[in-house]
Amino acid sequence: MAEQSPSESTADTPLFVLIGGSMRSGTTLLQKLLCAAPTTNPVIGECKYIADQMQVFSKNLQNFELHLKDYFSSPEEFKQYNAEQLRYFLHMVHARYAPAEVLVLKNPELTRFFPELAEWLPRATFLLTVRDPRDTVASMVEVGEKHRAEGQSSQLTTWGRNMAALSGYYLSYYAPLFSSPEPTRQKVGLVRYEQLVTDPQAALAPVAQHCGISVPAEAFGNEALEQQSMEAWNRYREDKFTGAFWSPLYHQGVSDSRVGRFRETLTEDEVEAVQEHCTSFNRIVKYW
Repeated sequence: MAEQSPSESTADTPLFVLIGGSMRSGTTLLQKLLCAAPTTNPVIGECKYIADQMQVFSKNLQNFELHLKDYFSSPEEFKQYNAEQLRYFLHMVHARYAPAEVLVLKNPELTRFFPELAEWLPRATFLLTVRDPRDTVASMVEVGEKHRAEGQSSQLTTWGRNMAALSGYYLSYYAPLFSSPEPTRQKVGLVRYEQLVTDPQAALAPVAQHCGISVPAEAFGNEALEQQSMEAWNRYREDKFTGAFWSPLYHQGVSDSRVGRFRETLTEDEVEAVQEHCTSFNRIVKYW
């Protein structure tokens, strides 16, 4: 996938922007910056509902002959039904946040379904955050340690410091899109976390072209970002499970303090293991 936004939109004026990327890759920051634009909704919680519905859709599609052929005439009809339900939901939420012109939503778990969503939602545009796999895996390790300290069970506590498992999980977010046909990949704009935290205005310039969202220069100031409401994330912070994903940076301005932090969290052998397991990703998005 080209590391730039497509020059032409595949939809009319966008109504929805869906942000994806691996967990711990900067999706929250990107949403926060885009929601500083006057034409967008305020920062709201992750669209877990859509991600959950897409997982249900995928599971049932795989077992169509066994469970669904008495209810739908074909897999295509089942797809159309789910697409219509999703469009209805998005338009309902869009109306809830009127007069916002563009609804900005994010959830890392949506990323695996970007190929289907790009087909179903002609009025949506898509953004993909990427972050150095070494930093991302290091952040996953830290979340797993927080879960363990709180007595929570998760995939991250199960994997611990298993670099092969964590690297594979990182890659699983991007694999469906990277293996999609070129026209599908070109519907998605790529945003590097490292550029987003060091030069957000430059990082968002192609995003504005891709999504039709223009963030005013004053919105990039730390004071403006610190004053931005993060009510949903405050709710998450109080939960023992989701609180492990919360970062104090959510209430601060743009900071590059987490770039290269893998050197403090991972051993040299672990860094080498991540680099080995993520070689294919590094060929597409260069980090070392």
